[in-house]
Amino acid sequence: MTSRHPIPELYLERVAAGESSPAELATVTADPEARGRLEALCASNLAFHREHDPEWVLRRIRSRAVVDPAPARSPWWPVVLVALPALALAVVLVRPSETVGTAPGPGLEASTPKGLEPALRVAVLRSDEVSFLVPDALVQPGDEVQLSISAGDALYGVVVSLDAQGGVTRHFPGPGADTRLPSGEQPLDRAFVLDDAPGFERFVLVTDDRPIDVERVLEAARRTAAGEDPVGGALPVPESLDQTSFTVHKGPR
Repeated sequence: MTSRHPIPELYLERVAAGESSPAELATVTADPEARGRLEALCASNLAFHREHDPEWVLRRIRSRAVVDPAPARSPWWPVVLVALPALALAVVLVRPSETVGTAPGPGLEASTPKGLEPALRVAVLRSDEVSFLVPDALVQPGDEVQLSISAGDALYGVVVSLDAQGGVTRHFPGPGADTRLPSGEQPLDRAFVLDDAPGFERFVLVTDDRPIDVERVLEAARRTAAGEDPVGGALPVPESLDQTSFTVHKGPR
């Protein structure tokens, strides 16, 4: 009987640093043991950086906080990005022509994608403690969530979210703004608070090298939210558009 080989540590480090190939990312996210090790690695990185002046980080977060507990709040992730430049998160790449969740075996060779893939980063603030999430992480109602877009090679993008109740929310661009993406990695203008509705919250970044029809993406998201597979199904948009999806699951507080 052949024993199962664990996912190499190199894969986890590359995913945590945002430098993995799609194949490496699929390998890690499809393996429960590797996902646990990845979460521990991210937590260890966060703890290391927090030890280097945590009070400064918390003071900056508090200084940007909004007293009124409204669903949308001023973004606090820019502070975290300054304090924790080395920590990145995994994302799941979804395209209409690809099968989601298919992972190669442990013998996969390490490789680097030629282009820079667009990415969604998701962080949560709980009691002045910042947690960087991996796909399918468990979150709680009332958690304050900050999304950030890493444009990669893409020029234009739209960010929407789908929830278990069939709701669809537009996160980027804002009303009246165009779909051009900021260069590098930038947080969205507003953080928001998760409601108490049970189930999942799925964030989708749709990108292209040309301007994108926001209403078309929203309609595609509504169709997916009302369809048979709102969590894993690709949005029915033109195949020329790339899709990056990040899902979290809400549990009881």
